[in-house]
Amino acid sequence: MTENPQTRATTISSTIENIPPSIGPLMKVLISMIAPLYWSAAFPYDGTINGFSLTKGVFRKESQVEFPTGEQLRITHIARGLDADGILWFDIVINGFVPESLASSDINLQEFMETYIQTGAGQINAWASPTFTKDGHFLSLRCNHTVEYNPTLGRQAKNAQRLQVNSIRSSYLPDLEELQFQLSASLQGGLNGGACPVGFVQTGDSYCADIDECDLRRPCSHTCQNNLGSYSCSCPAGHVLATDNRNCRDLDECRLGSHQCPSGQECVNTPGSYRCLLRCGPGFRPNAEGTSCE
Repeated sequence: MTENPQTRATTISSTIENIPPSIGPLMKVLISMIAPLYWSAAFPYDGTINGFSLTKGVFRKESQVEFPTGEQLRITHIARGLDADGILWFDIVINGFVPESLASSDINLQEFMETYIQTGAGQINAWASPTFTKDGHFLSLRCNHTVEYNPTLGRQAKNAQRLQVNSIRSSYLPDLEELQFQLSASLQGGLNGGACPVGFVQTGDSYCADIDECDLRRPCSHTCQNNLGSYSCSCPAGHVLATDNRNCRDLDECRLGSHQCPSGQECVNTPGSYRCLLRCGPGFRPNAEGTSCE
């Protein structure tokens, strides 16, 4: 790690060993694997403090990573502090799924911003949407983090801190079975001077509490999922989100060609589904059940 006061950033290089070739290429996109490292070492300015200054290198961090294709991954980090040589030790446990298509793809991670919110004594929540290119196409992950540490160590200098991650490079070396990351990281105050951001409200003890938009405003026509600082809407089978990302509209399987009606039967769209009716000759029509012509 190298700090540069001129650029207000810390350059971090990380090597993870003993990663077998069967999974190594899939892990190049998992920048969240070293989130405790860049949070601990990020260069602080604008009145902020980094993770190591706050926790002394002893904390537990839970991360959930969701891919655009639906796969989810949970990463548990347990930071155990510095050893006699000044090396920060932490354990990593990974459980979940990564899209197999990433193994044979050209992956490039883009710069991103993580927001760290003090939600209680010894409790911090964070989120980010890292973007990467896969064979030239831009895709985004959705990452949520929770950090727990000794509450007697105090709190962030500001309720909201933003962590900027730049110049990211990742590679897997199959001959050495090594996964390598390099990046630069810096901390700054939130957009509104470090106060609770949109989607949060300040509590009586001056922490930030997430607003449950689903319960407060009921913004979705069907299913609402409260997220940290935000919310998302989803639809039942046979429906898709409209362009406003709040209301659901019927999915016309017949028009899209996604139905499974056999040859000789006609697809008729219905709300949330479709029916397969016999295709009858001139002068005939399907009966009410669609099983014969009359």
